[in-house]
Parts: sequence; C-alpha cells; structure tokens
Amino acid sequence: MSLIEEKLERYGCKPGLERIAKIMDALGNPQKKLRVIMVGGTNGKGSTAAYISSILKEEGYRVGTFISPHTVAPNERFQVNGKWIDAERLAKYEKEMIALHEKGFEMTLWEAYAAIAYRYCADEKVDFAVIEVMMGGKYDATNIADANISVITNVALDHTEFLGDTVEKIAAEKAGIIKKGVAITGAAEAGYGIISMHAKNTGIPLKGLGRDFFSEIKELTAEGTVFDYVGMDAYIGLKTPLAGDHQAFNAALAVAVAEELGIGGEAIRAGLLNARHPGRLEMVNREPRILADAAHNPDGIGSLVASLNLYDYDKLIVVFGAKKTKDWMKMVELIAPQASFFIATKVDDRSVDPKELADKAATFTKTAVDGSIKDALKRAIGKCGEKDMVLVCGSIYLLQELYKLKGAVRR
Repeated sequence: MSLIEEKLERYGCKPGLERIAKIMDALGNPQKKLRVIMVGGTNGKGSTAAYISSILKEEGYRVGTFISPHTVAPNERFQVNGKWIDAERLAKYEKEMIALHEKGFEMTLWEAYAAIAYRYCADEKVDFAVIEVMMGGKYDATNIADANISVITNVALDHTEFLGDTVEKIAAEKAGIIKKGVAITGAAEAGYGIISMHAKNTGIPLKGLGRDFFSEIKELTAEGTVFDYVGMDAYIGLKTPLAGDHQAFNAALAVAVAEELGIGGEAIRAGLLNARHPGRLEMVNREPRILADAAHNPDGIGSLVASLNLYDYDKLIVVFGAKKTKDWMKMVELIAPQASFFIATKVDDRSVDPKELADKAATFTKTAVDGSIKDALKRAIGKCGEKDMVLVCGSIYLLQELYKLKGAVRR
C-alpha cells in the first residue's frame, strides 16, 4: 500500500464536488487549462479512453490519460502518450496532496487521484486530457472539469448504493458530465432517454451509437476485433487487438470522438490497432493458458461469457473473487455454468467470503475455496490440462493481485 493510500483510503468514497473544488483552487485550477475528453459509463470506459488516447497520439497530439482503477500498478492511472508516470514523479504529486490534507483540506483518495491527474496533464502541457470517470459522473471528483467532449459508454446497474437502484437513476448521474461541447453515447433505450433529456436541457448536441453513427462486426477472434463504421465518414475493416464484440462498441465511440475532432482515417486506423489496455480478455500466460478479464458487474460478466466462444479449450477453470458491494450472486450465476471447476477466493476484507461464493457456484459446477489468489492460482494450474484454460475474473482488485504475482506487464 502506498503512502497516499495509507493516509486517505480510510475516508472511503464521498461523492460531491465541494472538497475537490477547494483542492483545485489551491493548485491553481489546472483543469481549466486543459481540453478535456471525459469518458463515463458503467462498462467499457477504460477501453474507450485507451482507444481515444491512441488515436489522438497517432494524429500527433500530446495526450494525457487518466484511468481508474488501475489494473497493473498505481502509476498506470496517469499516462502521457501511453507511457505511465514514473514512480518518483508520482510520489512527488502524492506528497503534495498529503501536504494539502495536513493543512486542513478534506479529501478522499479518489479526489487526490483526480487532482493529481489534472495537475500532471497541465504540467505536461498536453493537447488533450482523456479522463475516465471513476464512479457515476455528476458528483465524481473528475467532473470538476468542464469536458469539451463527454462520452457515456453505456448504463447498467453498478455502484447502486451511491448512484441509485434503477438504470434511469444511474443514467441521470452519468449524464451530469455533459456540460459543454458535444456528447456521445452508446447507451440503450432506458439510459439513452435520460441522457438525451439532460443534453437537450443543457443545450448540448448528443450523438448516439445506432442512431447517428453505426458499427457492424465483421470478424471476432481471440487476437482481436474487426468492424465496419459509418458516421460522418465510412471505414471498412477497422481493427483492434482487444477481443470481444463489446470492443467494436467501445472502439466505435472512440471513432465518433475522433470524427468530432476532425481526425483523419489513417490516425483512426493506426490508433485502434495500436491501443492497449491490460486485463481486458488478456492472455497473461500461455503455458498454462491464463486469461484475465476485468469484468466486475453482471453486465461485464455477461460480455465476458459471450466472448468465451472465441477461445478453444476443453475445460475452463474459473478463479473468481468479488467485492461485497457488487451483485456477486448474479455474476456467479452467469459465470459458474461455464466452468468445469470454480475456485472462490478473496483479496481483502472488502471481498465476499469465498465460502459464500463457492456455495452459490456449487449449484452449477464443482467448487473449491482458497483464501488468496496465489493459492487459488496454484490449485487452478494443478487442474489445468494442456488443452484447458484458467479464467481470472470478478474484480479488478483480483487482477491487481494477479499482476503482482506475475510481475509488471512488459512495456
């Protein structure tokens, strides 16, 4: 655990912009010096942000990117042109935030991360700051900036204790990032109606996937996704290295953003092809095969299940853990029937008791319980034959532990 986590994590999550406004004032409001592209939504935010950033980089722009949560390491959150912030620079910013906190500035860990993101992007004099919303939108700390382009990927039930227990309530929270410029969304009917109403009331033009621009999947493989796109222009055979039909959806949103900025087809193609985002149907090991996916709510697990047919395997051994705040029972109902063997584990005290997970999964398949990802992986690998595959999913925090065991991702 880093120093800033030790100091601030205990304050939990407190939606609202009052504290972050005071923090940003103390920092000279760096967010006001930036052209911001904000990416919200329930799922696909990180991948969409990665596509947008990669396209902008290929066009020759200097691009700052903030993602949350990280998958591999904390410095993954803060990037310039795809390169993660170095540890020494991040420590400097963290000490600055702790100093403000000790002077009496109230802040949560998430507010500190948002402040660092804007400070870093301003210090690096980026042409664009692509900012992933952490949770919700209207009252998320990242929303202290007025985005030039607002993207809402989709709307589904997640973080219901903070955002509301219906798609409509959650959509209203996510629509709060729409304040100026133009808005782009892939939200389906229920969510789209709320987002459209907010955009109209704010006087912001809204473009929707399947309404104003379109994508059609042409090829799905474990190595990536090929799709056609029609919007302001038409693009045939766009390719991304990220697997799954949902990646055509995410990438189409990024192309729509690029078109709004007048970016040409060459940069769009190259940007999609060169985009990287760890932990999204990522084969992190070949022998035995270990597939990692960041799906952590029912909507995400549903997309994961739909993508499993891209992989050729005999038996699937699932290593699963989830936070107590998630709809873990629904997730288990979706993923356990796909498994020949289901191994329940945990990350920390915020995780569901592995025995509860295993008891739920036992309705569908054989199960086991391990108290750590290390023990769970050891058991999974022991059961994995030459033609079998291990899948790790259920929580981004579980993936963080997986990467710690594996070591840093090569860059």
